[in-house]
Amino acid sequence: MNWINERLAVGEINDAMNHEELKRQGIAGVLSLNDFPTFIPSMGFDWHRVQLHDGPGNTPADLARALDVLDDLLDRHRTLLHCASGVSRAPFVAAAYLATKEGLTLDEALAAVTRKRPIANPDPALFHLWREYQTYRENGNGNGNGHKPTT
Repeated sequence: MNWINERLAVGEINDAMNHEELKRQGIAGVLSLNDFPTFIPSMGFDWHRVQLHDGPGNTPADLARALDVLDDLLDRHRTLLHCASGVSRAPFVAAAYLATKEGLTLDEALAAVTRKRPIANPDPALFHLWREYQTYRENGNGNGNGHKPTT
C-alpha cells in the first residue's frame, strides 16, 4: 500500500484483507474496484465497491460512480483504494480523482500517483475511458466535483 496523499492510499487485494494494518494506518474507508472481497459493516470499515475492469468494458458512468464514492469516502475517512494487484485500476482512479479535484491533466495526476506508487501502469483502455468520461462530464453527467453518491 502506498499513500498518495495524507488521506488516500492505493493498494492491492492483500492490503484490503489485512484489517489490522488498515486499522493501524487509520484507514476507515475502503473502495474496492473488483468484485471481491465483500466486507460486512460489522468489521468497522465504511466499505464500498464499484467494479471496474482492466481493458474495455467500463462506461463513463462507472468511472463517475467510482469518483463520487471515493470523494465521499475521502470527505469522511482515510481511505484505501484498491484493485486486484494495485497496478492498473486503482492507480488510474486515483489519478482521475486528482485530475478532477486538483485541475490537473490525467498525465500530470498519473505522474504524481506513480511517484508514490512506482508500479502503477494503467491498462491503455482506461485512458480511452478517461476521454469518454471527459465528454460525459461536458454533457452534464457525473460532475466529479463533489457530487455525493446515493449508494
